Amino acid sequence: EGFENELPIGLRASAQFNHFLPLAKASVQGLDDYLGVYYRYHNSSIYKGRILRSVTCLYRADSMVQYVTVERFPLQDGSGKTGYSFTYHGFCLLLGDRLFMVDFEGKQRNEITFSILTPQHRRPIRFLHGLVTGVASSSYRQPFSTRLTLGYVEKGLIRKRHLREATVLLPGDASLPFEVREYMTGDNAGIVWGGQD
Repeated sequence: EGFENELPIGLRASAQFNHFLPLAKASVQGLDDYLGVYYRYHNSSIYKGRILRSVTCLYRADSMVQYVTVERFPLQDGSGKTGYSFTYHGFCLLLGDRLFMVDFEGKQRNEITFSILTPQHRRPIRFLHGLVTGVASSSYRQPFSTRLTLGYVEKGLIRKRHLREATVLLPGDASLPFEVREYMTGDNAGIVWGGQD
């Protein structure tokens, strides 16, 4: 309760903030079935015409469900080496039968992305589909929104074998699951860019 507490007193006294925290904590138990490692797919805002496959892990910490997402972009010279890597840290809530995810990029701390996913009520969980919105990490820094799919891999935490799968793919790549390819390349499945008619 002193100056070392990073949560400002004004924020702790905010009625809106005090309504938000119980909602976040109340959704933890409902998210238990969704904890684990996923491959995350969406149309790339950096390498246009490609699908980004990153790795996301949902886990419980500090009485909430948190997650980390690791993106890896290969150099375009065909060497297979990683040119860019981004790590996002965020929180996941289950509200109104939808998963809401908000995160920030941990290295540059210059971006926040928002995702909304529809839970799957069949077991085992295979895919969660929805939308992701953010600002492209390109030189134009355009806001964008596109379809998003989380493909369940396994319980536990991210391992090196998962990170080796993080890359950028062509829409027809054989390693894309059929459900992902259909969702990412169907009608109206492209990116919506801010500032365009």
